[in-house]
Amino acid sequence: MIIFFRFFLGTSLASFIYLAVTRQLRCESIIFPRSHCDNCNQALAPYDLIPIISYICLMGKCRYCQKSIPFFSVLFELLLGSCLAVTPVTFTTIPYILSLLTLTYLSLFDYKSKQMPIPGILILAGICLLNCQHSFFQVGIAALLYGLCLWLNYYQTLIGNGDIDILFCLWLCLSIGHLLWILCISCITALIYLIIAPWPKDNKIPFIPFITFGYFITLHYANALLSLITSP
Repeated sequence: MIIFFRFFLGTSLASFIYLAVTRQLRCESIIFPRSHCDNCNQALAPYDLIPIISYICLMGKCRYCQKSIPFFSVLFELLLGSCLAVTPVTFTTIPYILSLLTLTYLSLFDYKSKQMPIPGILILAGICLLNCQHSFFQVGIAALLYGLCLWLNYYQTLIGNGDIDILFCLWLCLSIGHLLWILCISCITALIYLIIAPWPKDNKIPFIPFITFGYFITLHYANALLSLITSP
């Protein structure tokens, strides 16, 4: 029952994040107007907004104009719902859940626009800084390396600056071992994506979703993964 509740909570949060990102990219308010069909502008009833269930009941179409509802929105709800379903909600996991939700928001923004909203990065930095695992001296050294990476990336672009920002934020609350696994899993899944999906015309892919996936897998299987790269 608790797992079902966490799943429903995750799908509901995913639905809100999807709405927030979509409207933000359109420069619209996330509060007004109320949820409506993007095709016919008909306001949706509460029973049309139940994550996943409404999509199934409506057979993937708007109740009023029969326009197809993007399947990606349901897939997005399913993924985040599944992530929270397998994540115990305790005092110690709250920072992880908050950072995962922020990364999910940034991932969707990156997927839709290949851009990074600065407020989202600042929120992630604040969450990670509150749970910082490093000394002030270590953070200072890392900040210098972070600035150097941004400077080098400016002249010879290797990855997006937003990707560097997020990796630095995650390092604040994790170890180098965690970060190495996140990068490893991110790169592997990105390569698989490039093999399966059509090659992007601009030679750019949204990398934040892969970082988020790597973050989720690394933290859920941290003990097993870290033992592979650390001496007994």
